[in-house]
Amino acid sequence: MTTIRATCGTCGDVELTTADVQVMISEDSGEGNYSFRCPMCEGVVVKGSPRHTIDLLVSAGVRYSTWGTPAETPLDPAAPAFSYDDLLEFHGMLADDDAVAGALDALLN
Repeated sequence: MTTIRATCGTCGDVELTTADVQVMISEDSGEGNYSFRCPMCEGVVVKGSPRHTIDLLVSAGVRYSTWGTPAETPLDPAAPAFSYDDLLEFHGMLADDDAVAGALDALLN
């Protein structure tokens, strides 16, 4: 079984197996991060990594998943800035179940 050496910020160098590590890969850039639970302190460690490190981990058998930037409607640069009054109005709307249901209906139809 492959041994992976990584560093915990609290405990220093630790040895892990491929089952102990998870990789997240950006669909946009190919770069990503890996995470593991430190076997000594049991803290979760997440580290950003360049593509070549991600490739090595995946080729060693580490399980991975991908994520991408959601496709969003571009912002209108001419739109007014979101104000504190807008935030208060939004908060009030979230407290009203009928208003939330109406907004979701309008969004979905």
